[in-house]
Amino acid sequence: MPIRVGQPRKVNKQQKRSTQSDPLGSVEFSWTGWTPLPDAEIPPLAVEIVGLQGSGKTHMAMTFPKPALCDTEQKGWMVAKKFNNPRYLRASDWGDVVRFFFHCIDDPEVQTLVFDSSRDLRDWAELWVLKETGKKSLYSAQPGAARVQYSMVYQKLDYIIHETRNKGKNVVFTSRMKDEYIGDEKTGRLIRDGYNKAPYQFDVIIFLTRGVYHSKRGHIFKRRIFGEVHKIGTLHYNRWPPYLVDCSYDGIVEELLKTDGWLGTTDEFIDEVIVPKMKEEGVPE
Repeated sequence: MPIRVGQPRKVNKQQKRSTQSDPLGSVEFSWTGWTPLPDAEIPPLAVEIVGLQGSGKTHMAMTFPKPALCDTEQKGWMVAKKFNNPRYLRASDWGDVVRFFFHCIDDPEVQTLVFDSSRDLRDWAELWVLKETGKKSLYSAQPGAARVQYSMVYQKLDYIIHETRNKGKNVVFTSRMKDEYIGDEKTGRLIRDGYNKAPYQFDVIIFLTRGVYHSKRGHIFKRRIFGEVHKIGTLHYNRWPPYLVDCSYDGIVEELLKTDGWLGTTDEFIDEVIVPKMKEEGVPE
């Protein structure tokens, strides 16, 4: 007999549990206790590093603790060799990505999974979904259909990110840049070319750039790579430091995660933080 909202009904404790869980799916209620908080001062991180070719994305990713590199671009071996890191896989399809993932999350010698680059992962995941579903395209003329079908691709990438962190390990995606278009016209600007859900899934997002921009002094320190900070999950957006000076894992920890943020302007950050450091390094303005 259907029960109308507001109609009294007596149920025992077990019936109440079953009724409460029904809207969420047929899941047997079995409480196993609270999840222990991690002991580590710095929790496992999900990080996206964005930049032009040759900007140092892979190099920065390989500074993370005990990294393993899944190289989809067939060029990362040069960086892996520079770091003398044998945990390297040259991937050619989604199957390689999956094998890399399942091996690394159970390997105690791996603390960070690096995927270089995220655009290739997205494309390969799409091809795999097409193969699994027997479809020729994930797009449809029906309203909302393409969004639903493409969510199957995102589920695969989301799983990699979430499960890696659940295992207590870091995950790093690198992303290239591409021309921005409005219609068929280039805007002259560059935008990230990678995993579209990155702003929601990653703790830290860094855009590598050559030099910094000061409103009065212009584009300065062009010989030096900095990281434009686009997200720090532990801080409110109005407290993010505008730039990362040390583009490495240690830099992220010391400059972004162990601080209370930055309350001044970008110009003040450049004048008070970057300029003194560049003078110490001998980097010309």
